[in-house]
Amino acid sequence: MNRKSILSIYRQLLREVHKQYTLQNNNPYWKLELIKIFRQNQNVNDKELLVKSNQDAFDLLSFLKSNRRYSELMAQSNKLYGLTEQQRIEKTANRVGLKTPSDQDILLPFESMPS
Repeated sequence: MNRKSILSIYRQLLREVHKQYTLQNNNPYWKLELIKIFRQNQNVNDKELLVKSNQDAFDLLSFLKSNRRYSELMAQSNKLYGLTEQQRIEKTANRVGLKTPSDQDILLPFESMPS
């Protein structure tokens, strides 16, 4: 692989890591780790190791892109994707015309019971 394609994969990896991890979690760990790995391998001269490292980087890039795309498609096609269990229950109940009881509704019958 030539230097341009290696740098292209590196930049794409940085963008994907930034979108999926750094931006969402406000945590630069994965970005810094990626930079560290690429800097460690920038002076490697072993042809086989270079090819293997570049293939690993390309595989990682493909995985990250596919994973992001899968999440986007699931969010578009399944409105309940990514919600907490309580939110899913509420939305499912609303879909069939029911309302989930609130904490206050649950306590009211016990408060009105004679002692």
